[in-house]
Amino acid sequence: MTDYEFVTTRVSDGVCVLTLNRPERLNAINRQLDLDWLHALQEAEADPAVRVVVQHGAGRMFSAGHDLAEVGQVIKDLAAEAHDWSKVYEFIWPEGSPLDLTCEFTKPIVSAVHGHVVGQAVFQVLATDLVVAAPGTVFNLEVMRTGGAAGAAAFSGLLPVKLVNEIALLGRLSAEQLLACGSVNRVVAESEVLDEAIRLASSVARMHPTSVTAFKSAMAEILRRRDIGDFKAAFDAIRDSHGNDDDNEFWAMAAEQGVKEALAWRDAQFGPAPTP
Repeated sequence: MTDYEFVTTRVSDGVCVLTLNRPERLNAINRQLDLDWLHALQEAEADPAVRVVVQHGAGRMFSAGHDLAEVGQVIKDLAAEAHDWSKVYEFIWPEGSPLDLTCEFTKPIVSAVHGHVVGQAVFQVLATDLVVAAPGTVFNLEVMRTGGAAGAAAFSGLLPVKLVNEIALLGRLSAEQLLACGSVNRVVAESEVLDEAIRLASSVARMHPTSVTAFKSAMAEILRRRDIGDFKAAFDAIRDSHGNDDDNEFWAMAAEQGVKEALAWRDAQFGPAPTP
């Protein structure tokens, strides 16, 4: 398999280890990383030597979510006057989002996470088949502060209602909370996270691939009929919730002055940011 600019891959005994490799920016998802992630998954899907994918992030965390500085600049350049966010999404995901492919992937994906899992990465991880996390890993979805919160409703059915409310309204959940409700499979020492994920993936890789694919297809159909975990629709809802004057002003400020300053400006309109 191919190594990309911000994603590396290695295959051994049916397991492809896919590494987000932009550690100097905390694996923040810019346009190129998104493309690399998508292409690596497409290659793994098509490669008969790959039966299971393990995804993890190099450095201090799994991913800091979207590169907000890049997003802010794109919004300022493309959407500030026309209020047309479709151009923004065409730039960010010119070939589609990795999340779309993850939701349709025919092979199991195991996520190995540590540190923080932020924004788009929360959906990207919880949409996978198995999750191994380090103690204290934070799943951060503070989209309320950046203008779009509708997508958190995708967790309805996967998480207890109060936890859906918590990640939507307060912006974060811990690996331990998700372990307790069954949305994380293992919490192990940070030094063991990747090895444990590979161990689980190796066990699955020894199973008959046709049976594994059939199981995934059946589970997807059951969840679809129950309207559970529709991450694609939820992410579309986040996209659709953007584009008002306040959003455009926020992102223009983020591009010019930085995300921290833009968040301080938005928080000041409603009082100080909550401290969960």
